[in-house]
Amino acid sequence: MPPRLRGRASLAAIALSALLLTGCTPSEPAEAGAPSTGDGGAPSAQPVVAQPSSTLEAGDPATVVRVVDGDTIVVRRDGQEETVRLLNIDTPETKHPNKAVQCLGPEATEALETLLRPGDDVVLRYDLERTDKYGRTLAGVFEDEVLVNAEIARQGLGVPVVFEPNRRFYPEVLAAWNEAEGEQAGLHQPDLACSLPVITDAAAAEPDETLIGELATVLALVAAGEQPWMEAHYRDELDRVQRVVDDHRRRADEAAEQAREAERQADQKAAAERKAAAEQAAAEEARAAEEARAAEEARAAEAAREAEEQSAAEAAAAEARAAEEAAAEAAESRAEETEVSTWADTSSSGSGSNSNKAPNRCYAPGGETFEYCGDEESSSDSTVEAATSGDTGSVAGSGGVCPDGYPVKANDNSGIYHVPGQQHYGKTNARNCYASAAAAQAAGYRAAKR
Repeated sequence: MPPRLRGRASLAAIALSALLLTGCTPSEPAEAGAPSTGDGGAPSAQPVVAQPSSTLEAGDPATVVRVVDGDTIVVRRDGQEETVRLLNIDTPETKHPNKAVQCLGPEATEALETLLRPGDDVVLRYDLERTDKYGRTLAGVFEDEVLVNAEIARQGLGVPVVFEPNRRFYPEVLAAWNEAEGEQAGLHQPDLACSLPVITDAAAAEPDETLIGELATVLALVAAGEQPWMEAHYRDELDRVQRVVDDHRRRADEAAEQAREAERQADQKAAAERKAAAEQAAAEEARAAEEARAAEEARAAEAAREAEEQSAAEAAAAEARAAEEAAAEAAESRAEETEVSTWADTSSSGSGSNSNKAPNRCYAPGGETFEYCGDEESSSDSTVEAATSGDTGSVAGSGGVCPDGYPVKANDNSGIYHVPGQQHYGKTNARNCYASAAAAQAAGYRAAKR
């Protein structure tokens, strides 16, 4: 093996070891002859020795421009840059959100960058197909007659794959990969945290949506043919991954169904409670309405009873008043009849002259005032003061007739006064005559009823 490539291979192993250990906490030292692992299972690759390829036929010389990822480079050939995809090897993704898909992808890129640096001269040798569907050149890349494709596999960072019909470099890549497996290097590390078996173990022990999601993504990518290295490397593991995902989904479906059933039962219970509450409210409302109706009927009955009692009381009071009035009228009639009888007796028992005769009136000039006078038109001892229509005093009439200007007759026996036109006016004596009803009332008499 050429010294330059041997040195590169050693440097690649050292660089890979440094890359994997950077930022990681070292774990327990590995046994002699086995690779050590850093925190998270990142491998520290053992020094490898590049093996000359047995495929030494001529190829196309090219110069390395840059490394794209662990299995792709850009070279300049015949003055033109072209992208070369290394045949019969597939490395993890350099950048991918899925932990398992990206497992050791950056490390594979770093290893290839150490093996092939810009400006290195390489030889491209081909298989049956020269390009893939993306327009990339498909080739085995040789430096100093060492197959670089196999060197990536020897570090456990590139998985042997076959894209039919291109199988030319597969045996050498597979042999190198088997060496890495024997050394538990790279992806062969049993406790590699990003490896699919370790992630599957964690998901099986304690199902987590994130882990299950990553496993489901791996299955989908493998089924779509987008991750050949995983299909090749984890062929025996994929069935277990599928079972873990299916079991989790089954349990999740059962839990979801239980949750839906619980929700349905809760809804039914809530609906029953609402119905019962509505029925109770309706019953209470009906009961309240019936109580209100009964109370209203009771109030109406009480009001009717009170009205009836009041009406009866008013009728009784009216009847009593009527009886009182009738009695008063009867008494008044008796008094008036007595008065009339008394007046008649008095009239008939006179000596031919009437001592109750009203005196003659002697009017003053103008006729507005007068005074009582005798037959000789002179004042006498019985002369009264002059009176007007508003005079409040009483005068005596003659023959049952009151003097002019004193038309109201008052009876001392009954205490009643009569005005012209009433029933007993003509039968009432004229002993007390008043100028007006007001004058009679002022003297203490009350009005006759009829």
